[in-house]
Amino acid sequence: MHATARKGARGNTMLNGWAGTSATQIAEAAFIASVLETKQLRADISGKELQVPGFDEALLSLAEKLPGKLHDELTFTAISIGKLQKKLSRLLYDKTYEKLLRQADERGQARLREISQQYAGAWLSVTPIKALNLVMEPRDYRVCLRTWLGLPVHEINPAYPPACPACKKALLDKWGDHSVVCAKHCDRISKHDSVRDIIKCYLSYGALSSRIVQRETPGLIVGKKDKPADIFVSNWHGGKSMAFDITIVSPMQKKLRARAAKAAGVAAEEGEISKIAKCEDKCRKAGFDFTPLAFSTYGGYGEEAKSVLKYIICMAADRLGLTRSAVATRIRQKISLAIMKHNANMILTRGYACTA
Repeated sequence: MHATARKGARGNTMLNGWAGTSATQIAEAAFIASVLETKQLRADISGKELQVPGFDEALLSLAEKLPGKLHDELTFTAISIGKLQKKLSRLLYDKTYEKLLRQADERGQARLREISQQYAGAWLSVTPIKALNLVMEPRDYRVCLRTWLGLPVHEINPAYPPACPACKKALLDKWGDHSVVCAKHCDRISKHDSVRDIIKCYLSYGALSSRIVQRETPGLIVGKKDKPADIFVSNWHGGKSMAFDITIVSPMQKKLRARAAKAAGVAAEEGEISKIAKCEDKCRKAGFDFTPLAFSTYGGYGEEAKSVLKYIICMAADRLGLTRSAVATRIRQKISLAIMKHNANMILTRGYACTA
């Protein structure tokens, strides 16, 4: 395993799952925060202020790692001491993340930006529950981890790449970039439909009596064969119905990769723009609203998807009698897991898979 990937593999998931920093690298921040947070408690117990061995050394070491930033954070503790460890750890994570970005090539930068997006890493924190379909086969999980860490998923010679055994047209690449978007054998449609069904399910949970939630509604636009609605909700807002169209876009496409290496969220943003250009006018003329729900193949959300899902979560939580945080965690984990499981399946079924 490459050194950078090894560092990620033993890390945590604070930055939405990109796992770039190990626990040992934030030990000093945790120690300093603990000493400062328990300062008053120690004084109350002993009757005097006690010096903690190693504190000054840890402070100097951390100051070297965070030049110019540590003083500001320690000053902030006078206002909010309880948040110090989180803030110091975040500074260390950000520093490591920026270092990895500088060291990575264009594809590596695009990957790092995509996997550090909000909610993209939800699949990493899933508690396996078979009854809720929150499970992943070990082989699938290994493939997902290799994708996440930037390791090859196809064991091929890059100099002589084989043709994709499914579509027979494109060449396979060792990263699996073609495999996760290959349109043959309905794999891509199946991935799309899995995300659609999860969203429809939670829409149905939160639908009021006057709302009807339908899937793949035909004939919405008279005289056209277009199907702009993966999910159609009657009486969505202000008496108007809403067509939701789901799309999952890869940031590793040739036309997007350079942009994705410079900014996070490019793939989902491109998906939204494309769907709006194609469907919004037609839907408005037909008398209903249109909203695209775009996701990245790494699990990142478009802005419209974030907004709509937040509203769905509120409705579903109120109707089910659950906390919004519980519903939010579950739906985000399900979407993230569905995308990653289908990615793994698409890679495995095209052969030459690295599963070690």
